Amino acid sequence: MPHSIRWRFITFISLAVILGCLITALWTTYQIRQETELVAVEKVKTDSTLAATLLDSRFPGSWQVRNGKLYKGDTLINENFFFVDEVEQQTGDTCSIFLGDTRVATTIARDGKRAVGTKVSPEVAQVVLGDGREFVGEANVVGIKYQTVYRPLKNDSGQIIGIWYVGANKGFVDTIMQDTLRHVGLAFFMGWLVIVSVVWFLTTSLTQPLASLGKAANRLAAGDLDTEIVIHTKDEIAFLAQAFDQMRKKLRINNHNLESLVNERTLELQQAYAELKQLDELKSSFLSTVSHELRTPLTSVLGFAKIIQKKLNEVIFPQVPADDRRTVKTMQQITSNIDIIVTEGERLTNLINDVLDLAKMESGKVEWKTEALSLPDLIERAIKNSESLWSSKPNLTVTVDISGKLPPVMGDHDRLLQVMLNLISNAVKFTEAGSIVCRAKHTENQIIVSVTDTGSGIAPEAQAIIFEKFKQIGDTLTEKPKGTGLGLPICKQIIEHHGGKIWLKSKPGVGSSFFFTLPASAQAVPAIASPGEEAPSEQANGSAPAVKPTPGKTKTILIVDDDSSIRALLAQELEGAGYQVIEAADGLHALDIVYNAIKYQGLIPDLIVLDVMMPKMSGFDVAAAFKTNPDTMHIPIVILSAMENQRRSSLIGVDRYLTKPVNMDLLLQEITALIALGNSYKNIVVVNDDQATLKHLTAAFTANGFAVCSTADSHESILKAMAEKPGVIIIGSLLAEQCGIFQSLRQEKGFENVHFFLLAKLTAKENTG
Repeated sequence: MPHSIRWRFITFISLAVILGCLITALWTTYQIRQETELVAVEKVKTDSTLAATLLDSRFPGSWQVRNGKLYKGDTLINENFFFVDEVEQQTGDTCSIFLGDTRVATTIARDGKRAVGTKVSPEVAQVVLGDGREFVGEANVVGIKYQTVYRPLKNDSGQIIGIWYVGANKGFVDTIMQDTLRHVGLAFFMGWLVIVSVVWFLTTSLTQPLASLGKAANRLAAGDLDTEIVIHTKDEIAFLAQAFDQMRKKLRINNHNLESLVNERTLELQQAYAELKQLDELKSSFLSTVSHELRTPLTSVLGFAKIIQKKLNEVIFPQVPADDRRTVKTMQQITSNIDIIVTEGERLTNLINDVLDLAKMESGKVEWKTEALSLPDLIERAIKNSESLWSSKPNLTVTVDISGKLPPVMGDHDRLLQVMLNLISNAVKFTEAGSIVCRAKHTENQIIVSVTDTGSGIAPEAQAIIFEKFKQIGDTLTEKPKGTGLGLPICKQIIEHHGGKIWLKSKPGVGSSFFFTLPASAQAVPAIASPGEEAPSEQANGSAPAVKPTPGKTKTILIVDDDSSIRALLAQELEGAGYQVIEAADGLHALDIVYNAIKYQGLIPDLIVLDVMMPKMSGFDVAAAFKTNPDTMHIPIVILSAMENQRRSSLIGVDRYLTKPVNMDLLLQEITALIALGNSYKNIVVVNDDQATLKHLTAAFTANGFAVCSTADSHESILKAMAEKPGVIIIGSLLAEQCGIFQSLRQEKGFENVHFFLLAKLTAKENTG
């Protein structure tokens, strides 16, 4: 293990020894070189003195220059190598004699010849010949370093006539240095081995118990609390091991107690979770039941109240004499009372809708319909739908201010319309006079929408809690609450689901502004509503105009609902609109009526109004039975239910889905529009690039009474589908993938209930096998 304590000790000590050796070797080398240099200088000086003494004894006499040559006494020195060779033999040094600055006798050879005639360096010549001083230094002679002494030669009169030179080869200095470094390195290496050995044995005595302690810690970390920790030393590590073992024993006891406690708490949590889950299911079931039980009688109350209101205004009141003040006052009271019933019924309906919306959003069960939307159209529709709220205040104006052209947004039309309606209705509630302005502008990659009023404003302490559930503005003990406190929290969840945010700015006595943002989508193309189609939220406001059935044969409508009051209400409205009505108390009864009419050629209904929650058989099962039978799949079905499950209804093929209590004018409009489609459900568009398959399918469907429009061109198929509005589109799977007909038509209004069938092309093997 390269990172163990032992190897770290060895590494650190080795680095320390190497660094110490290096520093010591450098220092020792420097000192030895200095001492050796001094020794070399002393040696060459001594050898120079010895050579001078030897020369005087062998050649007595003074130094003289005669005829341009150097003499010692009577002895000619020029090219007389006997003396310099003897000096070399006696001292081991080189020896040279100069006349002036020119060498005339020497032991130094160059290219196999004596190096006579060469000159001394200018520096030496200046010191010795010029200044008359001795020169001691280092010289490079024929590539060899020498420690040299240059001394002046003087004649009898003291005149300097030449130079006496003795030089010691400095190779011995390098030899001494190499021997010294070798011995020092060897000594340090032996010392390093001794130190490493000592460290090895020392760390072994430390690391072995530490390793045992580490293994015990790993076992403890792995959950082994039973293996005892034993260390056989009597030092601090053994003390640590004993403390560690005591900790292990305590952990084992605590772990056992903790496991028992965790098991108890887990069992309690499981029981609490099961109870919470059961309570949540009970809450969902309760909300669903309460919704149905409240919406169904509300439908009857509101429906019959409006019928009474209509009959009184159109039939009874015109027949009553208007000259009796008491009678007129009673009529006014009756009218006012019925208006109160309708208003409070709609208020109760909104409360139920808010509670259910909040419950669904918190449980994540909301069905979102994402499509491309035009915000200007959405704002205009919200103002139109809320006109009944603010038109009764003559001093209040509602305007729209849209800056430039806004890009489309992707979102749920009904939910965003719900946000706008809520903000506008809140502004109307708290603004008696002045103005309400709906603004929208495009900034960077988002759109900012605001609703500004000149009403009473909101106190700062209320602004902090206004988006919390069940929080209402004002003191509920001294002021009458306006709303349930759920509208703005629902708006907040809707906007945040769309990737935006909502906030407000308000000043008491001045007014309030509510803002929300939505991400802009440059690629989206806003959907264009089909003529006569209104948002589902309009049913609460009564803005949809009543539509009369088309002249001709009286159309028959089958009403399926287990509540006799609802059946009676719908029957009165539909019969009043000119339709013939058949009633069924449950789903099985409805199936019997329709299938017996088909079997015995009786009265087949032109449209079915269907409830969902019924005994024996649910409305969804009834709708599925009708939509999967070729004899009844063409009959339009309108679901009228207290439940909200449009996704399931669209998968079955239900044509319209309305919730109770329903706006009768809107219901009549939807029924008239669906019946006006006639036999469009028997229209089929067949698209296939194989002419033989196309011809075969066209002939087969035509023989069975279907109106077939066939084409092999994918682009033409989209145009024909949009023109014909068929009930069924049959297309080859490869062609559908290439032309994207599903993506093109599913986004169009009016194609929600069109059935698409894909034809897979068989391979040769499949055809033969």
